[in-house]
Amino acid sequence: MSLVVACFVFARRFARAGAPGWAWGSVLCGVGFAVLMGLANVGFAQDGRLENIAGLFQRLAVTLGLAWQALLGLYLLRHRPEPRSARVVPEGRGSARTE
Repeated sequence: MSLVVACFVFARRFARAGAPGWAWGSVLCGVGFAVLMGLANVGFAQDGRLENIAGLFQRLAVTLGLAWQALLGLYLLRHRPEPRSARVVPEGRGSARTE
């Protein structure tokens, strides 16, 4: 459940930051993970139609979730904000100070 919530939280963050591809990808990942885990749970509850492939749904859900987390980590590493202490704030004519 927390992975699905994280997908939607980051989707909103990406939408506000002007990254619509990442926003939609996060939404699709959250929905896909929830659907696949739901199908796995139905199969593990011995539903006759899904019990033989419940493990496949579970593994697909886990793979989708881990892939999203790995890609998110790479994105965040590449788009790190500059630390506040390293920002130079001009004070006036020709002088500068750091925050």
